[in-house]
Amino acid sequence: PTLFPYTTLFRSAPMRAFRQITGSCVGNGGGQAANVLMALEIYQKNEPEEFRGPSLFWLYPYGRSRFYAGMTRPGSGSFGSTMAKAMAEDGMFSHEDLPNLPRPTDDGGLTWGEDAELFWSAARNHPADVERVRGKHTFTAAKINNTDEAVAAITNGYPLTCASMWGGSMRCDVDDGVLLNRRSLRPWPHQMCVIAFWVHPKHGRIFYVMNS
Repeated sequence: PTLFPYTTLFRSAPMRAFRQITGSCVGNGGGQAANVLMALEIYQKNEPEEFRGPSLFWLYPYGRSRFYAGMTRPGSGSFGSTMAKAMAEDGMFSHEDLPNLPRPTDDGGLTWGEDAELFWSAARNHPADVERVRGKHTFTAAKINNTDEAVAAITNGYPLTCASMWGGSMRCDVDDGVLLNRRSLRPWPHQMCVIAFWVHPKHGRIFYVMNS
């Protein structure tokens, strides 16, 4: 299928899904969007640098998003709006900026593990040396109001997130070659990354959702 505009990109730099251990889906969704955006910009601009897979340390803006939401203790969960604020004001960084950052392992998906997720979830725990790179790589964000705007964003090379009470099923049916998510009977909060769309011959316009 033609998943615009990422088909060629995925052949050269396949995105890896993260395995969240705590309620860090906001960090996962925002972090994946930033990683996809970075890889896509390298590809579109034919830049000399190489994308080496998901590398941005999204646990930092996740913790800052909880700070902006008034959550000062280690814990789970945040808001898409405060994650966008953290990415715009505090930014993200990688191991190239701070070599001593924890590194993800592969445990059915890239994961930092429960200890790291809970440690970084509280901004008061963040080491002093992060101030040296704070705001180095920032992002802008805009609210998507409908599917037309979502298609326009993706067409122009901007991934987006879905932070809502939509509460999709975690056991999706395969319908005509598509793993099709459906609304669950009990809505629950979750954030995911939307990275592409496809005009399906049966289902019409559908979106490729990258879940943690």
